[in-house]
Amino acid sequence: MKLFAGFTHNWGVAIILFTLCIRLALFPFTRRSQAAMAELGKKQAAIKPQIDELTKRYKDNPKKLNEERFRIYRENKVPLAPPLMGCLPLFLNIPIFVGFFSALRTLYDLRQEPFFLWVKDLSRPDELIAFSGSFHLPLVGEVKGLNVLPLIMMSMWVITQIVMQRNMPRPSDPQQAQVQKFAMVLSTVFGLTLYNYASGLSLYAITSSTITVLEQTVIRKYFPPATARTPTSAPPGIAVAARA
Repeated sequence: MKLFAGFTHNWGVAIILFTLCIRLALFPFTRRSQAAMAELGKKQAAIKPQIDELTKRYKDNPKKLNEERFRIYRENKVPLAPPLMGCLPLFLNIPIFVGFFSALRTLYDLRQEPFFLWVKDLSRPDELIAFSGSFHLPLVGEVKGLNVLPLIMMSMWVITQIVMQRNMPRPSDPQQAQVQKFAMVLSTVFGLTLYNYASGLSLYAITSSTITVLEQTVIRKYFPPATARTPTSAPPGIAVAARA
């Protein structure tokens, strides 16, 4: 970050460039994650007719439905949860986020360093509008003004969750669907706890979330993972065997 700040003369731009470098380094793992999730989606799509039939047959017997559903998953070797490679980018981002969170509390270089417009100090909340008084909110703490960057950060986290869930295989288990909804709520709650934190952290999170959305939409659409590509044609021997 100091290197980037040296030739850009702006610590906010340095944070953005730093985030781009991190995501570029993690991109190979992201691609493997997309490939693993695409493979899981194919397997789940293949057994979906059987799962739908079981749901109709045992709609009044949830216990039997779960037993038969697990049997179908086990016989077709379909994992009940996303594979490890599908979650690896998330695990790799956690220590980076924690390290950046800690660095902002001790990095004196960010003090009184502006970014743009109303962001005058990257080591403090951006505070677009300062209130005449203050009030206390659960999870947030004391609110002294309107901090815009944390609100943008929370919105980007929710958008990221929505985009990622759309690209993930739809869970046939209602409990898994509830877990996905809970993840979205948890992102919002976690964002509230960072409302009064340094605006530099919000800038990092916004940049990282924006890159994630681009990876999940633009790059995934025009450059799909290898396992997600559908071959346009098959060798003659395979085609004959398939018709047979």
